[in-house]
Amino acid sequence: MERDPTLVAADSRYSALEAENQMLRAEIRVSREAADITTKLVVEQFEKTEAILTRFQAANARLIESNDELEAAKQRLQKLDQLKSDFLSSVSHELRTPLTSIRGFAHLVDREFSRSFAPLAGEDAGLHKKSERIRENLEIILKESDRLTRLINDVLDLAKIEAGRIEWRDAPIQPGILVHDAVNAARGMFDQKPGVELKIEIQDGLPLFVGDADRMLQVLVNLLNNAAKFTDHGAVTVQAFLNPESLIQIDIIDSGIGFPPEEAETIFDKFQQARHGDTLLDRPKGTGLGLAISREIVERHGGRILAQSQPGKGSVFAVLLPPATDSLAKTTDITSRIASFAAEEQHRQADEARPSGMGGKSRVLVVDDDIGVRDYLTQLLQEQGYDVIAAADGQAAMVAAQEFHPDLITMDLAMPVMDGRTAIARLRADPALQHIPIMVVSAFPGWETAGGDLAMAKPLDEPHFLRNIHLLLGDGENAEAKIVRFLVLYDVERDLAMAPGSFTAHCEVDFCPLDELSDRIQSGFQGMLLVPTDLLNKVDLSMLNAVPSLEVMIMPVQAAAREIRSEIATPQRTTE
Repeated sequence: MERDPTLVAADSRYSALEAENQMLRAEIRVSREAADITTKLVVEQFEKTEAILTRFQAANARLIESNDELEAAKQRLQKLDQLKSDFLSSVSHELRTPLTSIRGFAHLVDREFSRSFAPLAGEDAGLHKKSERIRENLEIILKESDRLTRLINDVLDLAKIEAGRIEWRDAPIQPGILVHDAVNAARGMFDQKPGVELKIEIQDGLPLFVGDADRMLQVLVNLLNNAAKFTDHGAVTVQAFLNPESLIQIDIIDSGIGFPPEEAETIFDKFQQARHGDTLLDRPKGTGLGLAISREIVERHGGRILAQSQPGKGSVFAVLLPPATDSLAKTTDITSRIASFAAEEQHRQADEARPSGMGGKSRVLVVDDDIGVRDYLTQLLQEQGYDVIAAADGQAAMVAAQEFHPDLITMDLAMPVMDGRTAIARLRADPALQHIPIMVVSAFPGWETAGGDLAMAKPLDEPHFLRNIHLLLGDGENAEAKIVRFLVLYDVERDLAMAPGSFTAHCEVDFCPLDELSDRIQSGFQGMLLVPTDLLNKVDLSMLNAVPSLEVMIMPVQAAAREIRSEIATPQRTTE
């Protein structure tokens, strides 16, 4: 019996639907399994991400904590650095002040003994011998005080260089002249060693370099003194030449005891000295700072300092310096000439202003809290024919100035009751006393900017101190009227702007880029404008010459010295 076709079709459709349903259920089952796997993976990934985030948050917290610790450490280091600076300032003041008295009284005793007592020995051989011994002992005191001063200066110099607080006086330097000056300055060490020959070999035509001549002289003298210290026989040779790298090279070559090659770098570290067994036990002692300071100075000049040696075979110290560009040499050459001729004029005026011994005495008020320094300066100035009184602090100085009416005041800074800066400010504010010239004499840092007409550091260079005293007393009332102001023009796109060096109380020098010239003139500059010849086509000379308060000087590269000298000595216009 045949089945109903309709049922057959229905069964087929049912079978097809059942197959589709099974496939759908299989797909659903696969989808669920995939979803479960995906969910599991998502959960696992979320858990991993959460763990990573937790670790990141912990790391970030640690980083913040580390940053806080670093900031705290930085602040501690800054505080320690400030404490070091304060300590050095305090030590400087406490050591330099008694040194001023020691050196000063030794000079006074030596002069007084030579003038008043040594002649009493007459023909008495015994007294004459004792007299010479006393003078030799005084020379030892002065020599040792000089050595102590150098040791103090080494420590302070390095601290100031590292802190960037040192004042640099840049000018063009001729290497050959620098070498000769250094050899002359160090010759005393070699005079004590007849078995050591000092030689100089300088290549002709060496280019100039720009730098601080005093500091570079300090470097070479230090290297020469080291060579003399560690060389007992043979020779020390100074060579200056242009090396294959086109650098100026100055070599100090000795035949001394030498040092191990592995110490060629460490000897430039602070408080380090090369050793080779016990070879240094009988050598002169030092701070171990000389080479460290030398390296700082040379590197500041854009150079390098190197050392080579072998034990028993001598040493070679090489200073390598970049030559100056023409434009830089021109700019600094102008400044150095102004400084040189201004210094000559200052000395000339000081010589003319020396008291003649006729007429009334000039009166000087000496202000210092140290009784030794007060007594030394009082006696020194009385030797020069001045009438002197002394005060122990700024407040006493104000009273003494009102009663004594001095022609000059020497002022210490670090004093009890009232410090020197405050006293200077009050003197300047008093109409009856503000005209009195003030010379700052202090061992305290910042003496250069305390407000005095001139400033000197302790211990004093006695001849320089007296020259400044004579200068200030020679024209105390009109010192401001004789100040000569120079403005040096330069091209900012070509020349390196050099900071003006330190000039005398009668000479102020500044630099002016071309694009600021109009502003400087409009702001009221009065004095001498120095225009290099290669900038003439960039300025309006007719306009400059029409400015009543301005004098224009054309400055060739090899300008005649007499032009600057005449302007400094007899300026055509001055300012009140």
